[in-house]
Amino acid sequence: FRLLLANLFMSHLVSIILIAIATYEPGTSWMDKYGISDYSWWPKYVYGIYYSTTIITTVGFGDISVFSIQEAIVVTFVMLFGCII
Repeated sequence: FRLLLANLFMSHLVSIILIAIATYEPGTSWMDKYGISDYSWWPKYVYGIYYSTTIITTVGFGDISVFSIQEAIVVTFVMLFGCII
C-alpha cells in the first residue's frame, strides 16, 4: 500500500512540475506540442498525471514526450527515480 501511495504522490508532484515548466515556456513545451496548452487546469492535470505515471512506471507509451531541455532534464531524473521505487 505504501508503494502505491508513493507512486501516486510522485505522479502528482511530477505532473505539477511538468505543467509548471510548460506554463513558463510557452510555445516550446509538451503541452504546446500536443495542443493542450489552452485547456483548463483539469485536463492539463489529467494529461500531466498520465504523462508522469508512464514515466515513473517506465512503461513509456511514447504518445507524449518531452519537447524542451528543461523537460528532458526533469523527465530523466524522474525515470531514474522511478527505477528505484
